[in-house]
Amino acid sequence: MQNGLRETKAWIVNLLVDRFGLKNYIEICTPSTGKHFAQIDRAPLASCSRIMYIAHEFFDDGMLIDMRSPDESLATQMYMLRAAKTEVDVVLVDGWHTYHTASRDIMDMFDLLPEGGIMVVHDCNPQSREVASPGYRAGEWCGVQYKAYLDFVLGREDLDYFTVDCDYGCGVIVKGTDFAALLDRPDEWHPPKPAVDLCAAFRAPGSEYDEVYDVFAANREPLLRLISTDQFQDAFAKA
Repeated sequence: MQNGLRETKAWIVNLLVDRFGLKNYIEICTPSTGKHFAQIDRAPLASCSRIMYIAHEFFDDGMLIDMRSPDESLATQMYMLRAAKTEVDVVLVDGWHTYHTASRDIMDMFDLLPEGGIMVVHDCNPQSREVASPGYRAGEWCGVQYKAYLDFVLGREDLDYFTVDCDYGCGVIVKGTDFAALLDRPDEWHPPKPAVDLCAAFRAPGSEYDEVYDVFAANREPLLRLISTDQFQDAFAKA
């Protein structure tokens, strides 16, 4: 595993790849979020690809862009992935942070994962209302990725999730199982699922984003099932 990446989204992906022997990585990104593709450790991977949208032709970081879309649409790219029966068992979702695009990216990539596949979702723990604005703002911008992430995971029985408290919050989702079974160890490191009434309170404001953020800010730890980087490493690092 590469050094010097602790407490970043790439560090989380690399540790998960190492722990579970994952082989096929896909990253969904934009020019502003896809600048860290080189930090993914390719040594243990059979494939490592990047799909970039809102992708300006002049963007070039020296790394391959496997699929590119000039606008927010990924319909063609997703069709090509499905038609090719592309193998993928670990995904990083870090695209454009409006609700529509974030929700679409999470749902589309979750559908591609096999049972036991893992998704990392960046920008799930914005620390201010300004950073969590639903429309683009220059500088720090997590948008409403946190809402798309929580709307997706809350109450579902076909996944397990938690969030690592680093790098603006990195959500980790496993498909079709739970982390206690995947790790073959008790679940003491893993916060409990949020109460039903808290999930309902989070959903109640709908698209009234100021109200959504108020509920989130008051309850971020139980909603996100937030864990520290030390807890994450202790649970997931290879023995």
